[in-house]
Amino acid sequence: MTSKTDKKPAAKKVQDTKAAPKAAATETKPKTKVVKPKAKVVVDNAKRARDAKISKEKLREKARKNLKNILKNGKRTRSGKIHTSVHFRVKKPLELPKAPKYVRHSVPKSRALDKYEVLKHPLTAGEGVLKLIEEQNTIIFITALSSSKRQIKKAFESMYETKVEKVRTVIRSTGDKKAFIKLPKDVEAVELATKIGIC
Repeated sequence: MTSKTDKKPAAKKVQDTKAAPKAAATETKPKTKVVKPKAKVVVDNAKRARDAKISKEKLREKARKNLKNILKNGKRTRSGKIHTSVHFRVKKPLELPKAPKYVRHSVPKSRALDKYEVLKHPLTAGEGVLKLIEEQNTIIFITALSSSKRQIKKAFESMYETKVEKVRTVIRSTGDKKAFIKLPKDVEAVELATKIGIC
């Protein structure tokens, strides 16, 4: 019984090996495509040229009609502006002055300092003051703390009608601002000091 059953599977294996090469042979055969010859397109150059000529004539007629209409209406299209440089500059936009609808600040701004407020009084005390007047041609004034060098110069020139060469300022330890007003060489500080009443 055992010998009969063993022989049967061997026969099946042989059959399978025979069938495998047949399947492989069928797969390897290349499929040939049938290529149909393309029909030649005949181009009629004369017909092409005629069509192009007609289209150009139509465009010319259209342009003539448009020109007639423009001339009838009294309008003519402007040619574009010729730009001679590579830079393109835009005009500055119009800046209108401010016209607020309501007040932004409840308290008005403090007014500018007057010339009498800028220059409070000249400094007279001390030997150094007289020495500066005689040697360096400078007069010392006590000024407003918020005043600038330009304001001091302007106030001095308007009050005493003399030109100022230079202004130097120092804030003292007391909290006052001291201004050293240097006069030019053609103006003598001693004469001006006597007029003011320093010496």
